[in-house]
Amino acid sequence: MSAVVPCSSTDSVRLPLNAVLDQPSLPRRGYRPRVGHDAHATTRGVVRGFVENVRSGRRPDDATLYLAAAVECHQLESEQLLTITRSPADYAAHVRDLVGRWGAYTLHIDELIVDGDRAHVRWTQRGHDLHGPDPTRAVIQITSATYRVNEGRIAEYWVQVDRLGVQAQTDRVAPPDGLPRYRLLTGPDDVSFCRRVSDALDLGFVLHGSPAATYDGEHVVAAQAVVWPTG
Repeated sequence: MSAVVPCSSTDSVRLPLNAVLDQPSLPRRGYRPRVGHDAHATTRGVVRGFVENVRSGRRPDDATLYLAAAVECHQLESEQLLTITRSPADYAAHVRDLVGRWGAYTLHIDELIVDGDRAHVRWTQRGHDLHGPDPTRAVIQITSATYRVNEGRIAEYWVQVDRLGVQAQTDRVAPPDGLPRYRLLTGPDDVSFCRRVSDALDLGFVLHGSPAATYDGEHVVAAQAVVWPTG
């Protein structure tokens, strides 16, 4: 697929579409449109600069360079659509909360599509579950957002977060019911013991090593270790 990029009033050049979508990053300290710059270029520069510098957690306070004084934020949750208003200071605090939750995460822009004053961005964020029992556990989040730019600043946006995917990665961090990560199940080698091992597997534990058995003078006693997976 290709796209036509205007060069002057009389000619144009045809480029691969990815050459149009994947433009180099704009200056790190905010973006200001030049006189005569079209809305498409302004939108791309503002949104890309905002995501790469502010939403990435690198410079939260630079939100003042990219956001309007009051930004309408539409959180697209299927069970409850929610709209809140954020100031640049509010958004900077929000990003700091994200860093506190996920650590010094990385953010990669996977897609950036611009149409006039709107830009759709999809990114992948990689951090760690600092609030979980295993703070080294990696967590990946995929997020999509559409931003509306007005007079060189983001005035409104709609955001979708893969909450179920995040939950699936963090729910398995800790065993249920306060159980320890390592358990050694022992008991007479009978159906009841087999059911205890099966119940542990159903909860999410995995077998650790081979079973063992011994004779206590009256019964055969079996043992099986199970552990909670960490990654």
